[in-house]
Formats: sequence, C-alpha cells, structure tokens
Amino acid sequence: MIYLDYAATTPMSKTALKVYNEAAETFFANPSSLHDAGGKTAYALNSARRSIARLLHVDSESVHFTGSGSEANILPILATARANRGAKNVIAASPLEHPSVYTALRMLETEGFTIQWLPVDFYGRILPETLENVLNEQTCLCVIGHASADFGTIQPLAELACISAAKDIPFHSDCVQTFGKIPLPLLAESGVTSIAVSAHKVHGPVGTGACWIDSKTKVHTLPGVTHENGLRPGTVDTAGALSFAAAAEEAVSNQAAEAERLAGLTTTFLQTGRESLGIIPFHPPLPERLPHFAVFQMETIEGQWIMLELNRRGIAAATGSACTTGSGEPSPALKAAGRTDAEAFALVRLSFGKSTTKKEVADTLTALSEIYAEFKQSAGIPVRL
Repeated sequence: MIYLDYAATTPMSKTALKVYNEAAETFFANPSSLHDAGGKTAYALNSARRSIARLLHVDSESVHFTGSGSEANILPILATARANRGAKNVIAASPLEHPSVYTALRMLETEGFTIQWLPVDFYGRILPETLENVLNEQTCLCVIGHASADFGTIQPLAELACISAAKDIPFHSDCVQTFGKIPLPLLAESGVTSIAVSAHKVHGPVGTGACWIDSKTKVHTLPGVTHENGLRPGTVDTAGALSFAAAAEEAVSNQAAEAERLAGLTTTFLQTGRESLGIIPFHPPLPERLPHFAVFQMETIEGQWIMLELNRRGIAAATGSACTTGSGEPSPALKAAGRTDAEAFALVRLSFGKSTTKKEVADTLTALSEIYAEFKQSAGIPVRL
C-alpha cells in the first residue's frame, strides 16, 4: 500500500508506541487520586504537559489535554464565546473550518450567537484588510484555522490575530493540520488566544489532543468539573499524553528538513501532473500551501472515482477531510471559495508523509495516467455535473 493520506491520520512512530506501552503499564492510576500511585501518574501527566508547552512556547498551566483534536477545537470555542458574551454576540469565522468547528458554532447559534462568515478568495485565503473591516464592537470571538484541510492553504495567522488583538477580541485557531509540519507563530505574542493540536497527525496515538488557552483569556468552565482546570470531564489518558509528547518532540525537531523534503515531492508531483495529465491545483503555490499537500482536479472527473481507482491499485488517497466523508455534499470550504459543485466533487487530496518516497510519487503518477486513459475510453462517464 502506498499511503498518501497523512492529513487524515498518521501511523504511530516506534518511539510513540514504546512510550505508550511503557506508560500504560507504569502510570495506570488515576492522576486525580491522592495515593502515591495517583501522584506518580499526575507527575508523569504534567511532564507531558510541560513537553507540549515547551514546543508551543507557552506556560504549561495553559495546556489542556483532550480526547481528540475535534474536542480541542470545540472546548475552547464554547468556553471563550460563552464567557465573553454580553452585549457582544457575533462570532467571525472562516468558512474553511474543520467539521468540529462547525459543530461548536452551530451549538452557539442555538444559544443566540450570530455567526458572521468571513469572505475568502479563490484559494481560500482570508485577506487581513477583510478581517479588519468585518470585526466590530459586536464581535466576541474570531475563529480562523491555520490551514485548510481541504485546500492546504495557509492563512497569515499572526497578521490576522494581531488585527483581532488590536480590537481586544479573542482568537481561536485550529492548528491540527500545521503543528509539527510548519512553524506556528509565537502564540503569546501573536494575538492568538487559543489553539487546537492533535496527536495522531504527528505520529502519536488516536484519541489524544490538546488545546492551549491563554491564561489571560476569560473562559466559561463546566460546573463541578475538576479535570483539566474545569474545561472537560473525564480522566485524562496519561499514556496517550506521554506518547503524544514524545511524537510531537520528534515531529518538531525534524520539522524543517521534512517540510523541505515533502515540498520537493509535492512540487514534482504537481509539475509533472500538470504537464502530463493537465491536473489543476486547488491551492496556491508554496509557501502559501502546506508543503505535504497536493490537492487537485483532473478535468471534471469525479474525485471519489479517482480515489477508488487509486485504492484498487493499492494507493490510499482522499477527497477532502476524513471527517466529512460520506456526507454526499460538496465541501463547504470549496463552495465558500466560489468553486462549482463539479469542481468541488472533482477534488482529490494527496497528503505525503515521512514514509513517502520518490518512487511512490512516480508510481502514483503512473496510476493516475492509467486512470485518465480509462476515463477517456469510457467517454467521460465518471463525472458529476
């Protein structure tokens, strides 16, 4: 199998697996228990917290472990919006967000909040002057992800957050697709007030995430909840947190070299594919896209058919965020960027990772050539109009 869906999830690294297994055997006690076993687990959990905080350049007390990247988005969005509500009840949000962000925003709409969707350009970029004009005295929260899981387009996060900070508006960013892949802005100085990250995107375990919430940000905690400073109920997975920290340390330490290598592979793929197959990228060129993303269409061939044909040839690909698979609807992100339904359904997303080789890229291009030839021979049947 040639695995080209690293944006959906990554295999656990040997280091992360080793740490998880050892921690699960050693630190099995509840970290909230008062006995010595609980104290040792609590100490181990906080060591993982300090490791994540060190990688983010923030205070460890402001890092909260969650059960997923989705929960790491939902919790701070709800907590911040509810705490800052008053005369303000408008949330300015990017239309390119992960389904978990949409879930939180829909929930807040039922509570009387108004969502103001930010305009984006053809590639999904939010221009700083656009945000400047939208934010006003009614805005209680701004939500803009660092990079789109559909496009791979990177937002100018520090610049956008600075605009929000100047108006004293909290700013949440989903950094699940960027943490360990590209540098994050210095959070404490950027104007960003909360972010979400996830273990399984950096070769850590599924079921563990973390959010950072600036200690100066006012948040609404859950009554009677003691875990993670009242942000979420439930015992924290200490083994998962330690494994996450180990995987994240590896990812960040290799980040620059790996980004350069993957950028070379995706650039070769896109250039060759454009010349031989006429593929059209959905994202802007580097450095405005994630270095490991190659998102494209081949004419108006349905992306799901291409994905299934690649799968039949032993190549794992995607047609967008794994969390929207099976919805039957075109991606809201692509529609917001002005793409037609035909273009949206034609999207194919390849996301490369640390095991991706030049040969695998060449083999994938060969497979796409075969698929394109089959499409031509079938008189263009696999097209959704």
